[in-house]
Amino acid sequence: MKKLLIIISLTQALLIGCGLHKLDVQQGNVITPEKLSQLQEGMPQERVRFLLGSPPITDPFHANRWDYTYTYREKDKQTETSHLVLYFDDNGLLNTIDKSGYAPPKERSSKVE
Repeated sequence: MKKLLIIISLTQALLIGCGLHKLDVQQGNVITPEKLSQLQEGMPQERVRFLLGSPPITDPFHANRWDYTYTYREKDKQTETSHLVLYFDDNGLLNTIDKSGYAPPKERSSKVE
């Protein structure tokens, strides 16, 4: 009887350790509506980089286009994506702000499980 209890306890401990643990994955720059409202046409690239950070995607064929892509996946839930495109003129000044793919980030609690 004692051996059976030990075997059951060991089996249970091994099975508990086999559970899957998925982490939340966040990639890219988080661009809040407050940061976005500070962008203005005619703003130099240095100021934009200060506000939003360096763009995670740079296209060598379109040096005047900056793409800010943000993705967030929470465990088994659907992936959230946001895409902001900024165009600069030949003088390095912000010319166009394309918000067509932009979605503000959702509020997240800093819960510890």
